[in-house]
Amino acid sequence: SAAAGDKAANTKGNPAVSLRVYDKAIALKKGASKTVTLYVTPQDPSKNITDVPVITSARSELVKVTGVALSGTKLTFKARGMKAGRTTFNVTVGNNTAKVKVTVLKKANKASKVKAFKKKVSVKTTKTAKVVIKITAVNKKAVCTDTITAKSSKNNIATVESVAVSKGKAIIRVKGI
Repeated sequence: SAAAGDKAANTKGNPAVSLRVYDKAIALKKGASKTVTLYVTPQDPSKNITDVPVITSARSELVKVTGVALSGTKLTFKARGMKAGRTTFNVTVGNNTAKVKVTVLKKANKASKVKAFKKKVSVKTTKTAKVVIKITAVNKKAVCTDTITAKSSKNNIATVESVAVSKGKAIIRVKGI
């Protein structure tokens, strides 16, 4: 496991009040790395967060964590695939915990086709909607190891909250502004 501090982290000063994971599930090949992104909301947005991020996994032999960085409200770390298998990271900042599912494959499994089930999605202000993307990978029986990203063409109307990749699909959550 990799930890960037002690679980009894400093919750005085300017603690985190919420933690939102962008990359809810990732897949990577053995030997490759991906950056995982989370967003932390501090009690006082005008000050730096004083809580120390802690990242743990029950199967730490599968994935090595490096480069833990908390810059403003963005928390990032690199996950490097060490051995094929599946694990879940628990990311804790203060009293807030988020989970990131990680699948490590023996070799890369590139996407050969990507298609949205719906061309448009409607979302009400402050509500979230789910967009499902069908991903056909070279090996259809395994998760795609390509990095899947999503962005809104109009961030003043809707933002992308999270992306989760699983076998055959990616689920993207969008939030109305």
